[in-house]
Amino acid sequence: MAEEVHRLVEQVVSEVYETMILFAKKNNIELVTELVGDLPKVWFDRAKINQVLTNLISNAVKFTPAEGRVTIKAFCNNDPATGKVNELAISVADTGMGIPKEALAKIFERFYRVKREGKQIQGTGLGLAIVNKIMIMHGGRIDVESQVDQGTTFTIFLPLSPETLSGVTPEENDKILENTLVN
Repeated sequence: MAEEVHRLVEQVVSEVYETMILFAKKNNIELVTELVGDLPKVWFDRAKINQVLTNLISNAVKFTPAEGRVTIKAFCNNDPATGKVNELAISVADTGMGIPKEALAKIFERFYRVKREGKQIQGTGLGLAIVNKIMIMHGGRIDVESQVDQGTTFTIFLPLSPETLSGVTPEENDKILENTLVN
């Protein structure tokens, strides 16, 4: 079973890579993937995690100048108290514009867009709110680290055990996401 799940994680990362590589090349951005170590069993809605990664990579490419780099990395995350693997982590790191510290607390709010002098990027300000909601539905979380003019790394964390999943049907999850858009 772990082998099957491991391939699933590889497949999702590979699918997103294949979907986004032309967009990255069009913007003269290098897109790379890195799967670190023996990835653990993890349960998730494949389509939703695909949506999360596609959104994060799209943002990374949009906010990275030509000749930059976006890296998708999947790895194990250990519990600091026990040292045991407790989550699967997937990060999307770029060498882009970065996000000012004062904006970091707001980026997951609906319709929030970081103000950029001289460079406005198209978007609705809903993508990261949806990403955050999907991660909560999975019993996971999303973290961000950023430095202006250095780049940004978004990392999603998926729990290893299915007990932490929200317990709602895919249809109910879709309804919750729809409400994110209208409420």
